[in-house]
Amino acid sequence: MVGLEMFTGINQSEDAAPKAYAATLTKNFASVEEGMRRSLVGSPRAIAERLEGYERVLDFVELKFMFSTIQQFHELMTKFAEDILPSFK
Repeated sequence: MVGLEMFTGINQSEDAAPKAYAATLTKNFASVEEGMRRSLVGSPRAIAERLEGYERVLDFVELKFMFSTIQQFHELMTKFAEDILPSFK
């Protein structure tokens, strides 16, 4: 089995996503730019497109949502369920 573990952050604006998750990305990677390359951070559409590409070559993808509060976690899960999962039905 081949899989991938990825930090995940959803933002309605593709341009605002790096800033929204900069603290976590710089904590876990050498730079925000590297974190963006190695994580799923962006708009729902961008994340869905990347996941579709991974779906063709990987057996599984483990998503590690980036959040500071339980409320943020709930919001991210809701966005994922409403805006990204329907792409895979």
